[in-house]
Amino acid sequence: HAGDFRGARDTMDYARQQDVGDRYLTTKFIKYMLRVDEVDEAEKTYLLFVNEDAPHKIQEIVNMQATWYMNERGHAYRRMGDIGRALKHYHQAISVFDTYQDDQYDFHQYSVRKVTLRSYIDILEWEATVYENPAYQTAARAAAECYLELADRKASCNTFVPIEIEKDDKPLTRNGSAQQGQQNLAAGVGETKVYDVEKDPNGTKFVESDNLAEALKLAEHLESVAASNPDTHVLAFEVHLRMQKYFLVLKAINALKVIDATHPALPSMVVRLSQALDTDESFAAALKVPLRAQLAKSFGAVDITTGTAESIDSVLAAAKSMLAMGNGDQAATLLVQTPEAKYAEGRTLLKLLEAKRLLAKSGADESTQAAFGATAKTVFPLATCF
Repeated sequence: HAGDFRGARDTMDYARQQDVGDRYLTTKFIKYMLRVDEVDEAEKTYLLFVNEDAPHKIQEIVNMQATWYMNERGHAYRRMGDIGRALKHYHQAISVFDTYQDDQYDFHQYSVRKVTLRSYIDILEWEATVYENPAYQTAARAAAECYLELADRKASCNTFVPIEIEKDDKPLTRNGSAQQGQQNLAAGVGETKVYDVEKDPNGTKFVESDNLAEALKLAEHLESVAASNPDTHVLAFEVHLRMQKYFLVLKAINALKVIDATHPALPSMVVRLSQALDTDESFAAALKVPLRAQLAKSFGAVDITTGTAESIDSVLAAAKSMLAMGNGDQAATLLVQTPEAKYAEGRTLLKLLEAKRLLAKSGADESTQAAFGATAKTVFPLATCF
Protein backbone atom coordinates (compact mmCIF):
# COMPACT_ATOMS: atom_id res chain seq x y z
CA HIS A 1 0.00 0.00 0.00
CA ALA A 2 2.97 2.34 0.54
CA GLY A 3 4.34 1.70 -2.95
CA ASP A 4 7.54 -0.10 -1.99
CA PHE A 5 6.88 -3.31 -3.92
CA ARG A 6 10.47 -4.50 -3.67
CA GLY A 7 10.51 -3.91 0.08
CA ALA A 8 7.22 -5.79 0.44
CA ARG A 9 8.65 -8.70 -1.53
CA ASP A 10 11.80 -8.81 0.62
CA THR A 11 9.81 -8.57 3.86
CA MET A 12 7.56 -11.42 2.80
CA ASP A 13 10.63 -13.47 1.89
CA TYR A 14 12.04 -12.90 5.37
CA ALA A 15 8.72 -14.01 6.90
CA ARG A 16 8.69 -17.12 4.71
CA GLN A 17 12.20 -18.06 5.73
CA GLN A 18 11.04 -18.30 9.35
CA ASP A 19 8.89 -21.27 8.39
CA VAL A 20 9.54 -22.55 4.87
CA GLY A 21 6.85 -25.18 5.29
CA ASP A 22 4.09 -22.60 5.70
CA ARG A 23 2.12 -22.70 2.46
CA TYR A 24 0.29 -19.44 3.16
CA LEU A 25 3.53 -17.46 3.53
CA THR A 26 5.01 -19.13 0.46
CA THR A 27 1.89 -18.23 -1.53
CA LYS A 28 2.10 -14.60 -0.43
CA PHE A 29 5.79 -14.51 -1.31
CA ILE A 30 5.08 -15.86 -4.81
CA LYS A 31 2.38 -13.24 -5.31
CA TYR A 32 4.70 -10.44 -4.21
CA MET A 33 7.47 -11.72 -6.50
CA LEU A 34 5.08 -11.59 -9.44
CA ARG A 35 4.18 -8.01 -8.52
CA VAL A 36 7.80 -7.00 -9.05
CA ASP A 37 7.78 -9.01 -12.30
CA GLU A 38 10.08 -11.80 -11.08
CA VAL A 39 8.22 -14.32 -13.21
CA ASP A 40 10.85 -17.04 -13.50
CA GLU A 41 11.82 -16.86 -9.81
CA ALA A 42 8.16 -17.08 -8.81
CA GLU A 43 7.72 -20.18 -10.97
CA LYS A 44 10.70 -21.89 -9.34
CA THR A 45 9.25 -21.17 -5.91
CA TYR A 46 5.79 -22.36 -6.98
CA LEU A 47 7.32 -25.69 -7.98
CA LEU A 48 7.69 -26.38 -4.24
CA PHE A 49 3.97 -27.19 -4.33
CA VAL A 50 4.42 -29.75 -7.13
CA ASN A 51 5.12 -33.41 -6.44
CA GLU A 52 8.65 -34.47 -7.26
CA ASP A 53 7.40 -37.40 -9.33
CA ALA A 54 5.12 -35.28 -11.50
CA PRO A 55 5.79 -36.21 -15.17
CA HIS A 56 5.68 -32.56 -16.29
CA LYS A 57 5.97 -29.91 -13.63
CA ILE A 58 4.83 -26.91 -15.65
CA GLN A 59 1.71 -28.76 -16.81
CA GLU A 60 1.15 -29.77 -13.19
CA ILE A 61 1.04 -26.08 -12.20
CA VAL A 62 -1.78 -25.54 -14.70
CA ASN A 63 -3.60 -28.67 -13.51
CA MET A 64 -3.58 -27.32 -9.94
CA GLN A 65 -6.01 -24.62 -11.16
CA ALA A 66 -4.56 -21.87 -8.96
CA THR A 67 -6.34 -18.97 -10.63
CA TRP A 68 -4.66 -16.38 -8.42
CA TYR A 69 -1.27 -17.50 -9.76
CA MET A 70 -2.45 -17.48 -13.37
CA ASN A 71 -3.89 -13.97 -13.04
CA GLU A 72 -0.89 -12.53 -11.20
CA ARG A 73 1.45 -14.05 -13.78
CA GLY A 74 -0.69 -12.62 -16.56
CA HIS A 75 -0.57 -9.18 -14.95
CA ALA A 76 3.22 -9.44 -14.69
CA TYR A 77 3.65 -10.29 -18.36
CA ARG A 78 1.25 -7.51 -19.29
CA ARG A 79 3.32 -4.96 -17.37
CA MET A 80 6.40 -6.30 -19.12
CA GLY A 81 4.76 -5.75 -22.50
CA ASP A 82 4.48 -9.45 -23.38
CA ILE A 83 0.82 -9.48 -24.38
CA GLY A 84 0.98 -12.95 -25.90
CA ARG A 85 2.06 -14.67 -22.70
CA ALA A 86 -0.29 -12.49 -20.66
CA LEU A 87 -3.21 -13.71 -22.76
CA LYS A 88 -2.06 -17.29 -22.40
CA HIS A 89 -2.21 -17.09 -18.62
CA TYR A 90 -5.51 -15.21 -18.55
CA HIS A 91 -7.02 -17.90 -20.75
CA GLN A 92 -5.65 -20.58 -18.44
CA ALA A 93 -7.60 -18.96 -15.60
CA ILE A 94 -10.72 -18.68 -17.75
CA SER A 95 -10.48 -22.33 -18.75
CA VAL A 96 -10.56 -23.36 -15.09
CA PHE A 97 -14.10 -22.02 -14.76
CA ASP A 98 -15.11 -23.45 -18.13
CA THR A 99 -13.95 -26.83 -16.78
CA TYR A 100 -16.09 -26.38 -13.68
CA GLN A 101 -19.07 -25.66 -15.90
CA ASP A 102 -18.47 -28.57 -18.29
CA ASP A 103 -17.69 -31.17 -15.65
CA GLN A 104 -21.02 -30.77 -13.91
CA TYR A 105 -22.75 -32.68 -16.72
CA ASP A 106 -20.64 -35.75 -16.03
CA PHE A 107 -21.44 -35.45 -12.35
CA HIS A 108 -25.24 -35.50 -12.40
CA GLN A 109 -25.92 -39.23 -12.41
CA TYR A 110 -23.15 -39.93 -9.92
CA SER A 111 -24.48 -37.27 -7.54
CA VAL A 112 -28.02 -38.55 -7.60
CA ARG A 113 -26.77 -42.03 -6.68
CA LYS A 114 -24.09 -41.14 -4.16
CA VAL A 115 -25.07 -37.98 -2.29
CA THR A 116 -28.23 -36.57 -0.75
CA LEU A 117 -30.60 -34.56 -2.90
CA ARG A 118 -29.97 -31.50 -0.72
CA SER A 119 -26.22 -31.68 -1.38
CA TYR A 120 -26.89 -32.13 -5.07
CA ILE A 121 -29.06 -29.01 -5.14
CA ASP A 122 -26.29 -27.09 -3.39
CA ILE A 123 -23.94 -28.15 -6.16
CA LEU A 124 -26.37 -26.95 -8.83
CA GLU A 125 -26.77 -23.60 -7.10
CA TRP A 126 -23.00 -23.20 -6.91
CA GLU A 127 -22.59 -24.06 -10.59
CA ALA A 128 -25.17 -21.41 -11.49
CA THR A 129 -22.91 -18.71 -10.02
CA VAL A 130 -19.49 -20.12 -10.91
CA TYR A 131 -18.71 -17.31 -13.36
CA GLU A 132 -19.47 -14.67 -10.73
CA ASN A 133 -16.15 -15.52 -9.11
CA PRO A 134 -13.89 -12.41 -9.01
CA ALA A 135 -10.95 -14.42 -10.38
CA TYR A 136 -12.90 -15.25 -13.55
CA GLN A 137 -14.10 -11.69 -14.05
CA THR A 138 -10.59 -10.33 -13.52
CA ALA A 139 -9.12 -12.74 -16.07
CA ALA A 140 -11.88 -12.16 -18.63
CA ARG A 141 -11.69 -8.35 -18.40
CA ALA A 142 -7.89 -8.34 -18.54
CA ALA A 143 -7.87 -10.66 -21.55
CA ALA A 144 -10.45 -8.52 -23.35
CA GLU A 145 -8.37 -5.39 -22.64
CA CYS A 146 -5.31 -7.14 -24.08
CA TYR A 147 -7.25 -7.99 -27.23
CA LEU A 148 -8.36 -4.35 -27.53
CA GLU A 149 -4.75 -3.22 -27.19
CA LEU A 150 -3.72 -5.64 -29.93
CA ALA A 151 -6.53 -4.38 -32.17
CA ASP A 152 -5.55 -0.75 -31.56
CA ARG A 153 -1.92 -1.52 -32.39
CA LYS A 154 -2.93 -3.20 -35.64
CA ALA A 155 -5.09 -0.20 -36.52
CA SER A 156 -2.12 2.13 -35.97
CA CYS A 157 0.23 -0.15 -37.98
CA ASN A 158 2.18 -1.03 -34.84
CA THR A 159 1.41 -4.73 -34.78
CA PHE A 160 2.57 -6.65 -31.74
CA VAL A 161 5.04 -9.44 -32.48
CA PRO A 162 5.06 -12.41 -30.06
CA ILE A 163 8.22 -12.52 -27.99
CA GLU A 164 10.20 -15.72 -28.39
CA ILE A 165 11.38 -17.46 -25.23
CA GLU A 166 15.09 -17.88 -24.72
CA LYS A 167 16.35 -21.29 -25.73
CA ASP A 168 18.55 -23.37 -23.47
CA ASP A 169 20.50 -26.54 -24.08
CA LYS A 170 19.82 -28.23 -20.78
CA PRO A 171 19.06 -31.96 -21.15
CA LEU A 172 15.47 -33.00 -20.71
CA THR A 173 14.63 -34.88 -17.54
CA ARG A 174 11.57 -36.71 -16.39
CA ASN A 175 10.86 -34.33 -13.52
CA GLY A 176 12.48 -31.16 -14.79
CA SER A 177 11.23 -28.73 -17.37
CA ALA A 178 13.33 -27.46 -20.23
CA GLN A 179 12.62 -24.00 -21.68
CA GLN A 180 9.77 -23.57 -19.21
CA GLY A 181 7.89 -26.63 -20.35
CA GLN A 182 8.93 -26.94 -23.97
CA GLN A 183 9.26 -30.70 -23.93
CA ASN A 184 9.71 -33.45 -21.40
CA LEU A 185 10.39 -37.17 -21.36
CA ALA A 186 7.18 -39.13 -21.06
CA ALA A 187 7.72 -42.86 -21.03
CA GLY A 188 10.54 -44.97 -22.39
CA VAL A 189 13.92 -44.00 -23.75
CA GLY A 190 13.74 -41.36 -26.46
CA GLU A 191 9.96 -40.96 -26.31
CA THR A 192 8.60 -37.47 -25.92
CA LYS A 193 5.17 -36.04 -25.27
CA VAL A 194 4.00 -32.53 -26.02
CA TYR A 195 1.77 -31.21 -23.23
CA ASP A 196 -0.97 -28.61 -23.65
CA VAL A 197 0.97 -25.97 -21.75
CA GLU A 198 3.91 -26.16 -24.15
CA LYS A 199 2.06 -26.13 -27.49
CA ASP A 200 2.10 -22.34 -27.74
CA PRO A 201 4.68 -21.00 -25.27
CA ASN A 202 4.54 -17.45 -26.66
CA GLY A 203 0.75 -17.08 -26.88
CA THR A 204 1.04 -16.67 -30.65
CA LYS A 205 -2.43 -18.09 -31.41
CA PHE A 206 -4.06 -15.46 -29.19
CA VAL A 207 -2.08 -12.64 -30.77
CA GLU A 208 -2.85 -13.77 -34.33
CA SER A 209 -6.55 -14.38 -33.68
CA ASP A 210 -9.35 -11.98 -34.65
CA ASN A 211 -8.72 -9.72 -31.67
CA LEU A 212 -12.00 -7.80 -31.69
CA ALA A 213 -14.03 -10.97 -32.15
CA GLU A 214 -12.30 -12.56 -29.15
CA ALA A 215 -12.82 -9.43 -27.06
CA LEU A 216 -16.49 -9.46 -28.06
CA LYS A 217 -16.93 -13.05 -26.87
CA LEU A 218 -15.54 -12.18 -23.46
CA ALA A 219 -17.53 -8.96 -23.17
CA GLU A 220 -20.80 -10.65 -24.11
CA HIS A 221 -20.21 -13.44 -21.60
CA LEU A 222 -19.46 -10.92 -18.87
CA GLU A 223 -22.68 -9.09 -19.75
CA SER A 224 -24.58 -12.32 -19.12
CA VAL A 225 -22.86 -13.35 -15.87
CA ALA A 226 -21.73 -10.02 -14.35
CA ALA A 227 -24.31 -7.49 -15.52
CA SER A 228 -24.34 -5.77 -12.12
CA ASN A 229 -20.65 -4.87 -12.35
CA PRO A 230 -20.09 -1.39 -13.88
CA ASP A 231 -16.74 -2.46 -15.35
CA THR A 232 -18.60 -4.98 -17.53
CA HIS A 233 -20.47 -2.24 -19.37
CA VAL A 234 -17.40 -0.01 -19.68
CA LEU A 235 -15.66 -2.95 -21.37
CA ALA A 236 -18.68 -3.64 -23.62
CA PHE A 237 -18.66 0.04 -24.63
CA GLU A 238 -15.00 -0.14 -25.66
CA VAL A 239 -15.52 -3.30 -27.72
CA HIS A 240 -18.69 -2.20 -29.50
CA LEU A 241 -17.29 1.27 -30.25
CA ARG A 242 -14.32 -0.23 -32.06
CA MET A 243 -16.64 -2.53 -33.98
CA GLN A 244 -18.85 0.46 -34.91
CA LYS A 245 -21.93 -1.13 -33.37
CA TYR A 246 -23.32 2.16 -32.11
CA PHE A 247 -26.69 0.95 -30.88
CA LEU A 248 -24.90 -1.57 -28.68
CA VAL A 249 -22.58 1.23 -27.55
CA LEU A 250 -25.64 3.19 -26.46
CA LYS A 251 -27.01 0.09 -24.75
CA ALA A 252 -23.80 -0.21 -22.72
CA ILE A 253 -23.98 3.47 -21.74
CA ASN A 254 -27.59 3.14 -20.62
CA ALA A 255 -26.86 -0.05 -18.68
CA LEU A 256 -24.04 1.71 -16.84
CA LYS A 257 -26.31 4.66 -16.07
CA VAL A 258 -28.91 2.35 -14.53
CA ILE A 259 -26.27 0.82 -12.24
CA ASP A 260 -24.53 4.09 -11.34
CA ALA A 261 -25.78 7.38 -12.77
CA THR A 262 -22.76 9.18 -11.31
CA HIS A 263 -20.13 6.82 -12.69
CA PRO A 264 -17.04 8.86 -13.67
CA ALA A 265 -16.77 7.19 -17.09
CA LEU A 266 -20.26 8.19 -18.26
CA PRO A 267 -19.50 11.71 -19.55
CA SER A 268 -16.49 10.47 -21.49
CA MET A 269 -18.47 7.60 -23.00
CA VAL A 270 -21.21 9.94 -24.19
CA VAL A 271 -18.70 12.34 -25.76
CA ARG A 272 -16.85 9.52 -27.52
CA LEU A 273 -20.07 8.11 -28.98
CA SER A 274 -21.08 11.58 -30.18
CA GLN A 275 -17.69 12.08 -31.80
CA ALA A 276 -17.87 8.66 -33.47
CA LEU A 277 -21.28 9.49 -34.94
CA ASP A 278 -19.91 12.80 -36.27
CA THR A 279 -16.84 11.29 -37.91
CA ASP A 280 -18.06 7.90 -39.17
CA GLU A 281 -19.35 8.57 -42.68
CA SER A 282 -19.92 4.87 -43.34
CA PHE A 283 -22.74 4.72 -40.79
CA ALA A 284 -26.18 5.54 -42.23
CA ALA A 285 -27.20 9.14 -41.53
CA ALA A 286 -30.81 8.06 -40.91
CA LEU A 287 -29.66 5.83 -38.05
CA LYS A 288 -27.62 8.58 -36.45
CA VAL A 289 -30.75 10.66 -35.81
CA PRO A 290 -32.35 8.39 -33.16
CA LEU A 291 -28.99 7.79 -31.51
CA ARG A 292 -28.30 11.51 -31.15
CA ALA A 293 -31.85 12.10 -29.95
CA GLN A 294 -31.50 9.43 -27.26
CA LEU A 295 -28.17 10.85 -26.10
CA ALA A 296 -29.63 14.35 -25.90
CA LYS A 297 -32.68 13.11 -23.99
CA SER A 298 -30.74 11.03 -21.49
CA PHE A 299 -27.65 13.18 -20.95
CA GLY A 300 -28.12 16.60 -22.52
CA ALA A 301 -24.99 18.63 -23.15
CA VAL A 302 -22.00 16.75 -21.73
CA ASP A 303 -18.43 17.93 -21.25
CA ILE A 304 -15.68 15.33 -21.15
CA THR A 305 -14.07 17.14 -18.21
CA THR A 306 -17.20 16.92 -16.05
CA GLY A 307 -16.19 16.14 -12.46
CA THR A 308 -12.46 16.35 -13.11
CA ALA A 309 -12.05 19.32 -10.75
CA GLU A 310 -12.65 17.20 -7.66
CA SER A 311 -12.61 13.48 -8.56
CA ILE A 312 -9.46 11.57 -9.51
CA ASP A 313 -11.66 8.81 -10.98
CA SER A 314 -13.17 11.38 -13.35
CA VAL A 315 -9.68 12.56 -14.31
CA LEU A 316 -8.58 9.03 -15.18
CA ALA A 317 -11.75 8.34 -17.17
CA ALA A 318 -11.45 11.63 -19.07
CA ALA A 319 -7.75 11.05 -19.76
CA LYS A 320 -8.42 7.59 -21.19
CA SER A 321 -11.03 9.03 -23.53
CA MET A 322 -8.79 11.91 -24.58
CA LEU A 323 -6.05 9.44 -25.44
CA ALA A 324 -8.54 7.35 -27.42
CA MET A 325 -9.52 10.48 -29.36
CA GLY A 326 -5.89 11.47 -29.96
CA ASN A 327 -5.75 14.37 -27.50
CA GLY A 328 -2.59 13.39 -25.65
CA ASP A 329 -1.64 16.92 -24.58
CA GLN A 330 -5.02 17.54 -22.92
CA ALA A 331 -4.79 14.19 -21.15
CA ALA A 332 -1.31 15.01 -19.84
CA THR A 333 -2.51 18.38 -18.52
CA LEU A 334 -5.13 16.60 -16.42
CA LEU A 335 -2.95 13.70 -15.31
CA VAL A 336 -0.07 15.75 -13.91
CA GLN A 337 -2.49 17.23 -11.39
CA THR A 338 -3.61 13.92 -9.87
CA PRO A 339 -1.08 13.90 -6.98
CA GLU A 340 -2.26 17.34 -5.84
CA ALA A 341 -4.09 17.89 -2.56
CA LYS A 342 -7.45 18.61 -4.19
CA TYR A 343 -7.66 14.93 -5.14
CA ALA A 344 -6.79 13.66 -1.67
CA GLU A 345 -10.22 12.06 -1.22
CA GLY A 346 -10.30 8.79 -3.12
CA ARG A 347 -6.66 8.99 -4.16
CA THR A 348 -4.85 5.67 -3.82
CA LEU A 349 -1.50 4.29 -4.85
CA LEU A 350 -3.07 2.21 -7.64
CA LYS A 351 -4.86 5.22 -9.07
CA LEU A 352 -1.64 7.25 -9.15
CA LEU A 353 0.12 4.32 -10.83
CA GLU A 354 -2.65 4.28 -13.44
CA ALA A 355 -2.18 8.02 -13.91
CA LYS A 356 1.56 7.45 -14.36
CA ARG A 357 0.91 4.78 -17.02
CA LEU A 358 -1.52 7.02 -18.90
CA LEU A 359 0.86 9.97 -18.66
CA ALA A 360 3.60 7.94 -20.33
CA LYS A 361 1.11 6.84 -22.98
CA SER A 362 0.13 10.46 -23.65
CA GLY A 363 3.62 11.23 -24.95
CA ALA A 364 4.44 13.66 -22.16
CA ASP A 365 8.10 14.69 -22.07
CA GLU A 366 10.53 13.41 -19.45
CA SER A 367 10.44 16.59 -17.39
CA THR A 368 6.66 16.41 -17.09
CA GLN A 369 6.79 12.78 -16.03
CA ALA A 370 9.58 13.55 -13.57
CA ALA A 371 7.53 16.38 -12.05
CA PHE A 372 4.59 14.01 -11.67
CA GLY A 373 6.80 11.42 -9.97
CA ALA A 374 8.24 14.00 -7.57
CA THR A 375 4.79 15.18 -6.53
CA ALA A 376 3.55 11.60 -6.17
CA LYS A 377 6.50 10.85 -3.90
CA THR A 378 5.28 13.51 -1.48
CA VAL A 379 2.00 11.62 -1.21
CA PHE A 380 3.63 8.19 -0.86
CA PRO A 381 7.15 8.91 0.47
CA LEU A 382 8.06 5.22 0.74
CA ALA A 383 7.11 4.46 -2.85
CA THR A 384 9.78 3.24 -5.24
CA CYS A 385 7.45 3.01 -8.23
CA PHE A 386 7.39 6.69 -9.26
